[in-house]
Amino acid sequence: MGIPCTLGSEDVAARALEAGTGIEEAARNARYAFLEKARVESDCDYIVTAHHLNDLAEDMLMRLMRGTGWPALGGMEATCMDRRLIRPLLVTERNKLEAFLEESGIPWCEDSSNSDPTYLRNRVRAEFLPLFMRENPAFLSSVAGLWRLARTDADYWQHAEDNILASLDKSTSSRDSLEDRSEYTSAPRAACPAGSTAEAAAPAPIVLPRTVLSSADKALRLRVYKRCLDKLGTGQALLEGLERLDAVWLRNEGGKTIQFPGSKTATITGGNILFSRG
Repeated sequence: MGIPCTLGSEDVAARALEAGTGIEEAARNARYAFLEKARVESDCDYIVTAHHLNDLAEDMLMRLMRGTGWPALGGMEATCMDRRLIRPLLVTERNKLEAFLEESGIPWCEDSSNSDPTYLRNRVRAEFLPLFMRENPAFLSSVAGLWRLARTDADYWQHAEDNILASLDKSTSSRDSLEDRSEYTSAPRAACPAGSTAEAAAPAPIVLPRTVLSSADKALRLRVYKRCLDKLGTGQALLEGLERLDAVWLRNEGGKTIQFPGSKTATITGGNILFSRG
């Protein structure tokens, strides 16, 4: 077809061990790092992936099982500008894509690892998603509707986060380090979940003053915690950990530290919260 092809490989198990993440997350981070490297070397403007509506449904179900909060529960973004990533097929069903390829005489290949039940996503794809679709044939349409609603709500929460963070002293590194958007944000201005090549540099600790949090309700506080933790790199902070952190902060338990995935911690000190990565 005359289309250039760039190949690459990496020891994903070693990457997972070094980053303190699971194999699936490490593999995803490695893929996006490779795609970004290929994009730059090929002088391309964007990375375009073929994620479709079935992938989005799987993503939502996995987030639900892991305890992700709203609106991140609405799944992956259609655009991700800090990685120059676009997912134009995100609300198109897989069977429609396959039908188009068959009608056009275009072959495709299946990743052999997709049938390995070791990985949660494969079990969701093979067992859980078909069950939901049997119970409700319009399940994928419901997923698309929920995704659109989540994008709208994400804009609202982003505005609320920006307002509370604007009260930080602009002379501190904490304010500067929080300028990017977290997983709770919406396209197209969003910063993406960890995994881009920018995560290589060791992040500086982030201090969140008690005065900034005192006027915020719980829903907003949890999102601000999540934003701080996301800024520290890979490792998804789940609702259970965020709830524990909020309870400790409310009780002002000085010296108390909450552990998060990705070797990240949040420590109560002088009524403030210190976020760091060990």
